[in-house]
Amino acid sequence: MTLKEEFIKLGYTEEDYEIIRNNYAVNQIKDETLIKKLKDNFAFLLKIGYTKEEVIKMTKSFPPIYGLSIENIKQKIEDIISLGYTKEEVIKMTKSLPQIYGYSIENIKQKIEDIISLDYTKEEVIKMTKSSPSIYGLSIESIKQKIEDMITLGYTKEEVIKMTKSFPPIYGLSIENIKQKIEDIISLGYTKEEVIKMTKSLPQIYGYSIENIKQKIEDIISLDYTKEEVIKMTKNSPSIYGYSIENIKQKIEDIISLGYTKEEAVKMTKTLPAIYDYSIENMRQKIEDIISLGYTKEEVIKMTKSSPAIYSYSIESMKQKIEDIISLGYTKEEVIKMTKILPTIYGLSIENMKQKIDFYDSIDMHELAVINPKQLMQSVNLSYARYSFYKDRGIDIDMNNYRKLFDGQKNFEKAYRITKKELLEKYDYNKYKEEKEKENGRII
Repeated sequence: MTLKEEFIKLGYTEEDYEIIRNNYAVNQIKDETLIKKLKDNFAFLLKIGYTKEEVIKMTKSFPPIYGLSIENIKQKIEDIISLGYTKEEVIKMTKSLPQIYGYSIENIKQKIEDIISLDYTKEEVIKMTKSSPSIYGLSIESIKQKIEDMITLGYTKEEVIKMTKSFPPIYGLSIENIKQKIEDIISLGYTKEEVIKMTKSLPQIYGYSIENIKQKIEDIISLDYTKEEVIKMTKNSPSIYGYSIENIKQKIEDIISLGYTKEEAVKMTKTLPAIYDYSIENMRQKIEDIISLGYTKEEVIKMTKSSPAIYSYSIESMKQKIEDIISLGYTKEEVIKMTKILPTIYGLSIENMKQKIDFYDSIDMHELAVINPKQLMQSVNLSYARYSFYKDRGIDIDMNNYRKLFDGQKNFEKAYRITKKELLEKYDYNKYKEEKEKENGRII
């Protein structure tokens, strides 16, 4: 059987044969010798974990494999394993980049050292090259240039390093390709600054075709979002582009199974698109954990409908917030009652709350936060200014008429002919606070 027939017998085409036979690394090998190498190397590659199709694809891409001895291939695998890979990983990498078999181990070690010098750890380089072995085919000058080019687009060096740890194929993209992708995404309704920010968070976006991104937007719109809502959601949580539409639909179904309607689930994800990043098990556990704090399941569902951000807080953080509010002079039962009415309390800083509570304490309205916690959303500057304004007019504010402090701004201006700006300038809370601190001997 001729050499060509041996190739065709193994699954190559005549064209494949011509390409391999004429390669510089094998064109000087005699037919008889090459037949033996073809049979031996093909059989060996099958034995160590490649499929027939993979061997054909690899040798078409890198014919010099047939110029290597089996001992050479074995040694190369052992040498690469010694750098921190498993045998399975080496097999997988060489399927993608069979040229690795042509690199000396010294060359590979040097490439690792060179990449480490750019601010990666050895472990990170190993991880990056496992997922993107083509990095071994790039010169260190090319890698450095790509970093410089990315910096000109609006990233810092640190951000480029972080992005390429997460998505090393960036090093294989041309800067023209990256610039075009930015322009294409801008055309969908984002600003350049937003695209840069999104890709910092999800650099994999550079690996998606613009057609794929457009289709994802259309698919999400079909789930009862507007295009504007999809754009806003993906600005805040670009990872949405990484989920299949089936995955997104399933997440909505899973959220519904927790006790929400479809409309509520969709509305929640508009407010907190990061919900798509949470596993349903994580959400179930969060509900259980919150119940353990003193709520019923129905109350937790109601609270998270109006403030889905609760799902983003750790249970430890919520427990601490309860303790902090108790330290302001409330019982645990009162805190639970307050957060049922105004669950966004869990998102307020304790410093912000303390400032407001201290002011209400100073005017004998400590219980206001329990009776009507929604009033805690008004700035202490405005509450103080209005309280002082009424006081100057001989109107005492107490728990019987406290709502006067929280009248709508338009109504207040219409009734008293004073703008918010004028009111805040006349009754400056910060000056009042400073005077109080001086009185107490605590000048800050």
